[in-house]
This record gives sequence, structure tokens and C-alpha cells, in this order.
Amino acid sequence: GAEKPLLTSFPNPFEDKTTIIFIAENTSEATLTIYNTLGEKVAEIFKGTVEKEKRYKTEFAGNSLPEGIYYCALESKENLNVIKLVVIKP
Repeated sequence: GAEKPLLTSFPNPFEDKTTIIFIAENTSEATLTIYNTLGEKVAEIFKGTVEKEKRYKTEFAGNSLPEGIYYCALESKENLNVIKLVVIKP
């Protein structure tokens, strides 16, 4: 079978909020952070201990952000997974 993506979001692009789902590869400390294209931290959505192969779901409200491209990074001791988020304004 196909591997589940470790980090995904929907809808993407989004106007006001997106749902971010991630699956922990290992039990460890992890952070889920949003960065802008300059690498500046825009928001920290999650910080804590995650359990191996458990699915986590969180919402991120981007309505205060200017339109553009952002990066969502899931960082743990062993791994870094990054996806691109696109904020659009009507």
C-alpha cells in the first residue's frame, strides 16, 4: 500500500483556516511551526510529546496573515517534514 503522508493540510490554498494532519513516526517531542518565506516563525501550532504512529489533527487560522506562501514544518529530534501552505485573499 501507499505510505500515508506524514504531514498534510486541507484546504490548501486557503483563505481563513486550514486543517493540518500529521502522523508521528516515533514517540518523541515534536513541534509544528508555520514559517514565512523569509524563514521567520509566524505561529507555533503544536509543541509536545507525540506517540508513534498516532494521528494528530489541528486547525490553523491564517486570516491575519498576508496573502502568500508559508511553510508548515513538523520537527522532531529525528525528522523534519515540511509542506507548503498558500494563503489566498478573496
